Amino acid sequence: MKIERTWFAADKTGFHMLHTLFQTSLQFPQIQRFDEHFVLDILVDDGHVRGLVAMNMMEGTLVQIRANAVVMATGGAGRVYRYNTNGGIVTGDGMGMALSHGVPLRDMEFVQYHPTGLPGSGILMTEGCRGEGGILVNKNGYRYLQDYGMGPETPLGEPKKQIYGTGSTRQSFSGLLARMA
Repeated sequence: MKIERTWFAADKTGFHMLHTLFQTSLQFPQIQRFDEHFVLDILVDDGHVRGLVAMNMMEGTLVQIRANAVVMATGGAGRVYRYNTNGGIVTGDGMGMALSHGVPLRDMEFVQYHPTGLPGSGILMTEGCRGEGGILVNKNGYRYLQDYGMGPETPLGEPKKQIYGTGSTRQSFSGLLARMA
């Protein structure tokens, strides 16, 4: 049986997923949400999870939350890299917390990131940059993705300096795309 499980909504997929989950949670009064809380540690007693300790970010107070099970969806560790487009709280704290309590971690080599963040600011460049003809190059100006079968071959060995698109996309990215190509 095939189950479709891919969600997408242009370049706002994450936003729409979070919005849907949040709105759905409001329909169930038995769900107690802890908005604006940052988990600091897991409570473990005799090898069993008993809850967690969190900081209420609005009040600056510690909160003990008792539970018989804890599901950790901590968002990864993308902020360990200097240039990234992850949120400020994607620091790896959850993985470190789990590891400190003996929870085995797996598949740590898989890190989700977006390849088109601007150095310095980390501002995410829209997918439209590549869709409009922009290319990815390394620090030497080489189109490295072609080595992995993931990017177009450089035509005649030289990139073309072209600007594709119309309207605000062209105006916003014309100088940037020219520098990329």
